[in-house]
Amino acid sequence: MRDLKVSCGIWFLGATSDRFVKQGYRPDLSIPDRFMLAASVEGVGGLEMHYPTEVTDANYRDLKSLANDLGMEIVQFCPHLWVDPKFKFGQFTNSDPKLRQQALDLAKRTTDIAQHMEAHVMVYWPAQDGYDYPFQIDHRKALDWLVENLAAWCDYNPQQKVVVEYKAWEPRSRILLPTIGHCMTIVNEINRPNFGVNIDMGHAFIMKENLAESIALCSRYGKLFHTHWNDNWKLFDDDLIV
Repeated sequence: MRDLKVSCGIWFLGATSDRFVKQGYRPDLSIPDRFMLAASVEGVGGLEMHYPTEVTDANYRDLKSLANDLGMEIVQFCPHLWVDPKFKFGQFTNSDPKLRQQALDLAKRTTDIAQHMEAHVMVYWPAQDGYDYPFQIDHRKALDWLVENLAAWCDYNPQQKVVVEYKAWEPRSRILLPTIGHCMTIVNEINRPNFGVNIDMGHAFIMKENLAESIALCSRYGKLFHTHWNDNWKLFDDDLIV
């Protein structure tokens, strides 16, 4: 446990809104203030964040300097694909090729900034890449597009690690790659040294996975690049304290 490295997602340090209290349950904090709050927590040595919402083209240099001053590493840097309404029917699997390209372009731009931030990993969370009704999507085409775009993202900068964070539902009724098995199938098909998995424990729990087995399967292929630690009652992604 002495070598355990802990990082913090700065999205949890803001107003923490939900669909019931959209303005949030507490006053919001600026992004620099969130950096400083995370740095004040004993044992936390890293930060996780999104582009272009929390981190922008205008502030990323200043935020990297602040992280350095605080002695904090940038651990996860993620393209915030799922918050744009234009991607409501898919990011990398959208049936519109122009929107698929826009999603890939955003991932590539995020990669450029991740290099400046010296980010350990970048996360692809499928989120809107899914469906709400049976027969709503062509599953074969969706998987083709998903593999094509993930491979292109990995190839854009082979030195930058990219991980898939799987989840079964929310925001879509069903999300592609809902389990460790689905995830590892795609990771092994794409077969890039810089492409692996982020196991979010809460996401594994809601699919009734045995966490030890999921980690063992992923580690068998050397693909466990990152983890997210949280808890729930195996019904919903509550993101409770471990």
